[in-house]
Parts: sequence; structure tokens; C-alpha cells
Amino acid sequence: MDDILAQIKYFAEERIWKTKKTRMEAEARLKFNHMISNILINYYTFAVLAFSIWALFLNPNSETVRYVTLMTLITSVGLFGVTLLISTLGYRERSVQFKDSYIKLDILESEFKQLIRTAYKLQKEEVIDQFHKLEKKYFDVLTLSDNHDQIDVEKMTIDRKLPGFENLTDSYRRKKWFKRFVITLLFVFPLVLVFIVTRIQ
Repeated sequence: MDDILAQIKYFAEERIWKTKKTRMEAEARLKFNHMISNILINYYTFAVLAFSIWALFLNPNSETVRYVTLMTLITSVGLFGVTLLISTLGYRERSVQFKDSYIKLDILESEFKQLIRTAYKLQKEEVIDQFHKLEKKYFDVLTLSDNHDQIDVEKMTIDRKLPGFENLTDSYRRKKWFKRFVITLLFVFPLVLVFIVTRIQ
């Protein structure tokens, strides 16, 4: 019986618990991405409107009008691209799927703990049978959503200082800083266009 209980504990701790925590990280990441993407859409919409209004107050024959019109066109294309990309990625829908997934995994984890507590009252064959059914439940839960990304595994491992977290820290930090750089670049881009146009005048 001890060998079966060891397998059940290992599965609960190494598979269910880690998957649950990783999917929590995935949900948090996607919720953040959803928030940033909505801010970007509103920001670029404002930029397009601001450039269009700016053009109305300029001399129609001036060189600046051409540049401002070009800026409006560039930001409009950027807005279209960002909106299309965000709708394709479906951050909100996927975050809801991950939340549903880790709630189910939390319930399943409780069922595993209950099996461990009551195992000695059951026959070995009954324990094996229940273990097999719970394993199947775990794999069924996994099919209900996309798989999480490697960065979610890295964050979960680093935050909880699990074995091997030291080896993942540099890789995770590089990905995190690259993401921050891209987000900053997207926010700064319209301001750069304004700076260039005002310098040309």
C-alpha cells in the first residue's frame, strides 16, 4: 500500500499542484495582457483623433499638414493591427479558461488528499482504481483549455523557489524586460512621431 500512496502523493504534489499554480500564473499574465491591450487600443484611438484634429488647425498648403496626415495614417494602421492581433489572441477568453481549469484542479487536489486520508480503510485494488479515475479526471481538465506557456512555469518555479529556480531566473528576467521594452515602445511611438514632426517645422 505504501508504494501506491507514494505514487498518489507524488502525482498530487508534482502534477496537480504545480499545474494548478502554473495556470494561476497564466491567468494573471493573460489578464494583464488584456488590460494593456485595451489601454493601447484607447491610446492609439486617441492619437488618431488628436492627429486628425491637429491637421484641421494647420494651413492646408503647409508642409506640416502632409506630415501630420502621414502620422494619422501610420497610427491608424497601427491601431488596426493592434486591434486585429488582440482579437486573434483572445486574452480575456483564455484567462477565463485558465481560471476554470485551476478551480477544477483545486477540487481534484482535494479529492486526492481525501483518497490519501482514507486509503488505509480501502483494499489496495480499490485505491488503485480510484487513483486511476482521478488521474483520468486530471487529464480531462487539461483538455478544457490551451496549455500554459513556458514563462508561466518559470514564474511559478521562481516565485515559490522550487528546485532549479536559480537556473531559470536569468531567462525569465530577459523575457520580462523584453516584454516591458515592447510595451514601452508601443506607447512611445506616437510621441516620437509628434517629436519628429515638430522638429521638422
